[in-house]
Amino acid sequence: MKQAKIAEIYKECSTLITEQTQEIHQLVLGTGNYDAGVLIIGDVPTSEEEDAGIPFVGRAGKPLNDCLEALGIKKEDAYITHLVKYRPYKINEKTGRVVTRAPKKEEIQFFLPYLLDEIGIISPKIIVTLGAMPLRALMDDNRLQMNAEHGKVRTKYINNRVYKILPFSQNVLDRDDDEVHNEDIEVIRKLIDHARVDKEIVKEEVKTTDSVYTISPKKVKPKPIKTEQKSSKLKAIIIYGGDGYADDPTLVAIDRISNVLTELNTSIVRFDLYKDNYDIQEFFVELSEARAVVIATTVEWLGIGGYLQLFLDKCWKYGNKTYFSDVYLFGVVISKQHYERDTYNHLIKSWELLGGVEGGNICANIKKSVELETNVAMLNSIDKKTEEFYRIAHQNRPNLPTSIRNNKIFMEVSSGKENDYTYTETVWDNNNGIARQDYEGQDTFIPNYDAFMEKQQKDIEDIANLFKQKLSTKEIQATKTEPEIFKAAFIGGEEAVSCKIQWIINDRANKNFVMDLRNGRLSVYFGAVTDFNTIIHLDEEVLGKVMDGKMTVQRAFMTGEIKAKGDFTIVYKLDGLFDLAK
Repeated sequence: MKQAKIAEIYKECSTLITEQTQEIHQLVLGTGNYDAGVLIIGDVPTSEEEDAGIPFVGRAGKPLNDCLEALGIKKEDAYITHLVKYRPYKINEKTGRVVTRAPKKEEIQFFLPYLLDEIGIISPKIIVTLGAMPLRALMDDNRLQMNAEHGKVRTKYINNRVYKILPFSQNVLDRDDDEVHNEDIEVIRKLIDHARVDKEIVKEEVKTTDSVYTISPKKVKPKPIKTEQKSSKLKAIIIYGGDGYADDPTLVAIDRISNVLTELNTSIVRFDLYKDNYDIQEFFVELSEARAVVIATTVEWLGIGGYLQLFLDKCWKYGNKTYFSDVYLFGVVISKQHYERDTYNHLIKSWELLGGVEGGNICANIKKSVELETNVAMLNSIDKKTEEFYRIAHQNRPNLPTSIRNNKIFMEVSSGKENDYTYTETVWDNNNGIARQDYEGQDTFIPNYDAFMEKQQKDIEDIANLFKQKLSTKEIQATKTEPEIFKAAFIGGEEAVSCKIQWIINDRANKNFVMDLRNGRLSVYFGAVTDFNTIIHLDEEVLGKVMDGKMTVQRAFMTGEIKAKGDFTIVYKLDGLFDLAK
């Protein structure tokens, strides 16, 4: 069953690549045990792997086989795949040979969803990333460096499930340094032993002659599902979104809030966003056990600040509404100039859209931290509001429903009858994580919704085709010359006109042309003659208006935009000889 699902993923991937690139690429499929507890991810296939269609064969396969053998794992007991499923290549300009190149960012982003689906199907207990590229792609952080991340355990939520990720430097596969190689093998062996028995990884030290490796990953739940806490002790998360300057009054406020909550027997976890070393996945883990969140920020000018906005964006992009469901927010916004209330409104609206609820707030205008530290009345006010927030969160007080939190969107749709409208309500279903539509009122039901939408779609297509036709007509007309336009628009008149008209373009002498009418037939050509009956002088802009049908020759003559000499009666008859408005 799993093998068939993965084969379907690769088939879909291959089809989409062919459609987008108009090229057929040889995909290197993942292989191994589809029920494996260990999943190994490489970066890109080599030419040997591309030829075989299997990852880690040839030169890339021998060192990996040696490592698996040292770990006591058969290659058939692990599942092995690549981040990029085909070999990126380029043509060497000097030799003309096909060589492997580094994958582009767009290629990595294209293959990442397929890799995540592949991980979800295999459901391993531990994921080993070989090199920086697959680690950065999975953690969505291009700043990670292998020399700092190697051997450390990270956690990642993929399709609402926690996975342990072990970054593993490919340099360890170089057998020249046997001592370091054996240390790394020992580290991974112990991690995999814990994963096999499905135990929690505990802090452990592996000592060697020269180095010490410490393994101390976070304690995580299989899935962050909101449940009632068995202990009466409240857990709160404090998030500071300011810049961390010493004179920031918000730092004084959150220190005061932290002290009050600690005295009330509250477990506190703090994230300082300006340090830029927090892990959003770790926040989700802590959030699964918390019932209260304090978000504090400083308004320097306008808005909630870049650190906090980025944090909320990550919560929306990577989180799930079940993580935030019924979590109380205590918003702390202190401005140095103004707009603290606007900032708080933005903050609480964002929190309710994520699924949380309001638990209280502190909005103040304080320029320096010393003003808050020396003001006993303001400190007491912070204490009182913090105590009230604690009671709300600890007692799990119910909240009245709000349209923002329920994410309701009302649409008014006309049914085609006078004063007859349909109101549909789109509501986010927190239980199923999907949107549902409710219809209210006896006269608000659309009997055949599919037919209604088809008609709407057809109307849109008809309007689009109409504008396309108009645009294409103007493009074709713009490519025609003046003689061709007049010939195409010639319709003749009731009486035959015989004359020769010289058209002089004042600002474009190379566009001068002659219009020769003989016995109801028209001949138009570029150039100049001396035996004309009438000569017309005008600018190129005026000629363009005449040819576009926006202005008649007679009107241009009467307004002075056209000057004529010779037989003026011909000028008045020209408009009846041509249909330039079509």
